[in-house]
Amino acid sequence: MTEAADEKLYGLIEIAERQQATAQTVLDGLATERTALGQDREELRNEINLLNQDIRSAVLEAVSESMARAAEASIAAVKETTEPLLSMVTGVSAQATQAEAALRTVTPIRGRAVPSLEGRPNPLKCGPGLKSGPSGPPRRA
Repeated sequence: MTEAADEKLYGLIEIAERQQATAQTVLDGLATERTALGQDREELRNEINLLNQDIRSAVLEAVSESMARAAEASIAAVKETTEPLLSMVTGVSAQATQAEAALRTVTPIRGRAVPSLEGRPNPLKCGPGLKSGPSGPPRRA
């Protein structure tokens, strides 16, 4: 071989070595990048899990608060609608007591005893097939 061919061959070998070193540097960089991406993916997975837990907790808290508010509103509505009815029932009970007392005072005048109403069915309560009228005892439907 001649010197020119040797120089050309050494030049080509030198170029190939530089290219191989550059390729190895690029491959090392890619491996480092791949490792960093794997760590980033793992961090993102952990953050997603934490976020899912936070979302579940927030939804559970919101639903619990909403249900508590709905329960409070329901209780208030039932109380509001039943108070007039309860006051009417209390009034009827007081009137019945007054009526019984009035009947007991009338009894000696007529000379007859008034039978006690205790233990007897209430004629104002509706049973099967009966409807409550606007006044007076129930009537047949």
